[in-house]
Amino acid sequence: MNDADAMKPHQEKVAAVVKQYGGRFIARGSKVEAVEGKAPDGMVGIIKFKSLADAQRWRASPEIKAIAGSRPQAAAPRVFLVEGLSN
Repeated sequence: MNDADAMKPHQEKVAAVVKQYGGRFIARGSKVEAVEGKAPDGMVGIIKFKSLADAQRWRASPEIKAIAGSRPQAAAPRVFLVEGLSN
């Protein structure tokens, strides 16, 4: 994260948009312990959606695009969508 203050508007709004698209944060924070390999730097968020398609809709949503704003200047995010295991 390059600018914590610039990230605040995004962080304050993202959870509501995640919920709107059927997701929920299952982890969010900066305390990461590497067991094997290099731990990511900074904040890590893991969001669970019912399906990969729901995650894709959230990521492409106008709401997410609207709050993205200065996020690229405030941080160098890496975002991955991963299909989960079936129950």
